[in-house]
Amino acid sequence: PGLSQRGPAPGCFITDLSDVDCAALLSEQCQSSQLVERLSEVSRNEMEWCQVHATVVPRFSVTQWTMVSDRGVHLDLSFFTDPAQFNQFCARQREFRETFWLTRRALQECHGEAGAIAFDAYIYLLKAFAALTSRSTLTSFQAICLGLFVAQRRGLTAPPTSLTGLMLLKRFLLFCKDFFAYEGRSNCWHGTDAIDISGGGRVIDRFSKRARAELYFTDAENSLQVHTSDWMNVLHNVNPETISSSAGQALECWFFPKSQKNQRKVWARLKRDLLPVMKLSHCAPR
Repeated sequence: PGLSQRGPAPGCFITDLSDVDCAALLSEQCQSSQLVERLSEVSRNEMEWCQVHATVVPRFSVTQWTMVSDRGVHLDLSFFTDPAQFNQFCARQREFRETFWLTRRALQECHGEAGAIAFDAYIYLLKAFAALTSRSTLTSFQAICLGLFVAQRRGLTAPPTSLTGLMLLKRFLLFCKDFFAYEGRSNCWHGTDAIDISGGGRVIDRFSKRARAELYFTDAENSLQVHTSDWMNVLHNVNPETISSSAGQALECWFFPKSQKNQRKVWARLKRDLLPVMKLSHCAPR
């Protein structure tokens, strides 16, 4: 997602696999299919677009289109027909951006500039992990939301003297392995708990009986007085056991060999697996 630049921080965290997400509120006279056709016509001389997927979500009054260009650019279009639903969508996006920058600022205040650098590297590593596991397991947005919650937590491990992106990634994988496990192995488990990343992050009681895991922006939902049955669950489509298995395999492969204390060797193993899917630069993130 696009992120407004704050001082020296990056304005965005784009990778070679990033897609473009656009959302719009349609007037009563407009049809989403007409806009998609118009987009294809206007850009035909510069870029050919192919429709990959289209779905209607009546619950949120939205039609979602996925397009891919002849250059490999992914474009996700969300067209809302209900102003209230569109306002709720915008509120959730604002809450995500605020939470993102507040989390980065908290790490910077605690660990100095090294904390900010570690956070930036962490975001790229989360995107890489999501790409490695495939979008059917975990999308980039879902991975970042979970990653923000992990970065907000204080009790997972003792604060390191020099925080790095690799330390945060390991903390993320450990959390996912246990939280999404088939059986609860800790005080925080997807079968009994939902995640709220608003206001510094916390665990709340579950609301949904349909989804197998839940993550919300409760401040955004409460600000518009949305009933809990209509809250947007970021993890609505995930398979918890698949996430837990993927996190466990990544831990074993990247962090648990005998040379786990050598960060250069950890990064070498990461780069070996991530380069094919992310086309990462040759500089190892801190």
